[in-house]
Amino acid sequence: MTNSSSRHTVLLAEDHADTRMFYAELFRSSAYEVIETGRGDLALTLAREKMPSLIVTDLALPGMTGLDLARALKSDEATKGIPILCLSGYSDSETSDAATASGIDRLVVKPCLPDELLTHARQLLGS
Repeated sequence: MTNSSSRHTVLLAEDHADTRMFYAELFRSSAYEVIETGRGDLALTLAREKMPSLIVTDLALPGMTGLDLARALKSDEATKGIPILCLSGYSDSETSDAATASGIDRLVVKPCLPDELLTHARQLLGS
């Protein structure tokens, strides 16, 4: 039996290098392809070029916030179907409402346990 996640590519946008390395390794060790960036504006470019299966983004990014990234992706016919999982240190209703309004598919509060993050990713990918 093959691992269904082996066909999936995750675009990871996280500005803290240590966190990005940790999440990238987590996804790679679970048979995902990973594209990494530390900037929101580069994440938008990479999403349009590479068409990943899933985007995992921080809320606060240089160049473009996770909210602006989601708005741009969801307003683009080519990328609007890509699920977006946003990681945030904020759990208030204002952040949650803003995430929903921007088109983010799931908001997960950091810190997030590795297994929990993978579960969210699999759910969004339907695998």
